[in-house]
Amino acid sequence: NVEGIGPGSSVENTGAPLKIRVDAGLLGHTLDGLGRIDGQEPSTGAEYAVEAMPPDPMSRKIIDEVLPLGVKAVDGLITVGKGQRIGIFAGSGVGKSTLMGMFARNTRADINVIALVGERGREVLEFVEKDLGEEGMARSVLVVATSDQPAMLRKKCPTVATGIAEYFRDQGLDVLLMMDSLTRFAMAQREVGLAVGEPPVARGYTPSIYAELPKLLERSIPDGVANPDYEAALTAFKAHYAEHCEDKTGPYEGVPEMLAGLKEQGYHLAVVSNKFDGAVKKLCKKYFGEFISVSIGESEEVKRKPAPDTVYRALRELGCDASHAVYVGDSEVDIQTAKNASLPCISVTWGFRTEEKLRDEGAPEHMMIRTPRELVPLLARLREEG
Repeated sequence: NVEGIGPGSSVENTGAPLKIRVDAGLLGHTLDGLGRIDGQEPSTGAEYAVEAMPPDPMSRKIIDEVLPLGVKAVDGLITVGKGQRIGIFAGSGVGKSTLMGMFARNTRADINVIALVGERGREVLEFVEKDLGEEGMARSVLVVATSDQPAMLRKKCPTVATGIAEYFRDQGLDVLLMMDSLTRFAMAQREVGLAVGEPPVARGYTPSIYAELPKLLERSIPDGVANPDYEAALTAFKAHYAEHCEDKTGPYEGVPEMLAGLKEQGYHLAVVSNKFDGAVKKLCKKYFGEFISVSIGESEEVKRKPAPDTVYRALRELGCDASHAVYVGDSEVDIQTAKNASLPCISVTWGFRTEEKLRDEGAPEHMMIRTPRELVPLLARLREEG
């Protein structure tokens, strides 16, 4: 959490790269993007650097042994060997996470290390309970950085997972390392690069993406850059990423119609987000340009939510008074942001958090909606009640 960090804050140089503590006690646990359990570093275990160098290519074992993944279609048609890497490329909702769960439950590998980068919060629990299951979780370590967390945390998530996998590998165990996904890792690196002033190049992505991706792939691909497949894998991913970088972005069903209804009734609309400001403005213009006139994302000029700064700025740009404003959100951060801005908050259940989670965070039943079409009637009722 970078809340409260700004000019004048003290910065201490540790003199060492980020390290994590790793031992067998991590099995069955979920860690955050810095390798912590419930916000606390493990008290025991060996220290492993997150940004480790890949092993010497000359010391790596030749791939000559099959690693059964327990899925007949994969084992029979694209047999995987110990030390090999594979990529799964597909659109949304076609079963990538389900396939990862099947690998984790059925593989002959001793341990699974799974990195979930940029997932929605509610999707993490679904993956653990539905896709991974109790059997798969028992011999797995999950490293998770959800989409609402800072870009630096999402960027560190796959390297932390790789460090954990390298520890178990060094203990002589067979480790299946899986990550979902390289695309969201690249998006996190883009946010970091743009924040420090890197110029956007192809499709708005910064040069550092093409430096960080090879580092991560070197540690995952046998023989690193010496492998003839290395450049092919990197080139294939770059091409795929450039073509599909917006595949997972789009409005929820019913939201454009809801916005049209609000606009027709004279409401002034704005979006405030903790995502990078340039991306927020670009996506709002692409999907909601005819409805939303103000969009504000993360930048050096305003504090991130739950600070109320983005809300105040949006109200100023809209020319609206806070006494006539309502905040609509889908997370506990939004609930707190509305509270800090002294605005009533309507919580929607179709977004980032589940209805149960929103209720636990204090969202009242009469201020919770389950479909976009419920918003206009609720606003009308609030107006009548004054």
